[in-house]
Amino acid sequence: MKRQTLLITGATGFIGQHLVKKLQTPALQKKYKILCLTRKPIDAPFVLGSLEDQRTLLHATRNVDCVVHLASVTQSSHKHLNYVTNVVGTHHLLEACRENNVKRFIYGGTVNADLARRGIYGESKRLAETLVKESGLDYLILKFNMVYGIGDNNLSKTFRLVKKLPFVPVIGSGCGKMQPVFVDDVVDVILASLQKKKLPHRVYNIAGPSIFTFNEYIDMILDHLHIRRMKLHLPSFLFRILVHLTGRTFEKTITLEIVNSIGQDKHVDISATKRDLDFEPREFKKTLTLLRDRHPFP
Repeated sequence: MKRQTLLITGATGFIGQHLVKKLQTPALQKKYKILCLTRKPIDAPFVLGSLEDQRTLLHATRNVDCVVHLASVTQSSHKHLNYVTNVVGTHHLLEACRENNVKRFIYGGTVNADLARRGIYGESKRLAETLVKESGLDYLILKFNMVYGIGDNNLSKTFRLVKKLPFVPVIGSGCGKMQPVFVDDVVDVILASLQKKKLPHRVYNIAGPSIFTFNEYIDMILDHLHIRRMKLHLPSFLFRILVHLTGRTFEKTITLEIVNSIGQDKHVDISATKRDLDFEPREFKKTLTLLRDRHPFP
C-alpha cells in the first residue's frame, strides 16, 4: 500500500510535537511519509522555511497528499504578527496547495473564532477559516477547545500558579463554561481525519466529554494536588488594565485573549465528531491521574 505523504506545519508547537512523535512510531511510518515545515532543525524530516516564504511553500507542497496546518501565533497580543502568520500565512499555504494539486487540507482551527467577543487571535483564526472554506480545496477544519497535556501552556501554567500563590486569582465570576480536551485525544482525531477521506468540506468541534465552569476546573486541580486555596475573584477590567500597562511583558502568562475567553462560555457540541471521526475523548479527572503517573506537572 502506497504511503501518504504529509506536510505538517506547526510541528514544533504543542499539538504538532505530539502528532509528529506519534507519526514516527513504526506502525504509522508504514502508512505515512512526513515532512515538517519548520524555522529550525528538528528530529524529523523537515524543510526550513516559514508561511511567509512562498517559494519554500511551493517546494514543500510538491508531491504532497495532505497538508496538516497547525502553525499559528497563539500567545502574542501583537495584532500584525497574528494577522501575518495566521491569515496571510494560511493564504500563502493554500495558494501553494492549489498550485501543486494537494488532495486534502486539514486545518487546526479554534473555538475562539466563534466567541461573541473575539480577541486578536480568535479574529485572525476566524479569517483564516474563511480562507480555507473558500479555497476550493478538499478541506477539514478541526476547531480545538483548550488543549492540555504535558508541555502545554494551559493546565501546566495553572498548576504552577496554584502551587506558588497563597490564593488563586480568578478573572470575573469564574462561571464561564469550558470543555478542555486531552492532547492525545487531539492527535487521535487528527489521525482519524487522515483515514476518513470521504468527509470533504466539514467542520468539527474537538473538545472533551465534560462541560464545567472555570471555578470547577480550579477545584478539580486543587483536589488533585490535595491542597487548599481560596479563590480570589477579581473584575476583568483590572486584568485588562494590567495587560494594557505591562504591554507584552507578561503575555506568556496573561493576554487580552485569555481575559476575554475565560469569561465566555466555550462549550460545544461534539456529537458529529464522535459519529464521523470515532472520537472518544477522555474525562478531565481521569487524565489528571494519567498525566501524574506519566510525568508530574512542574
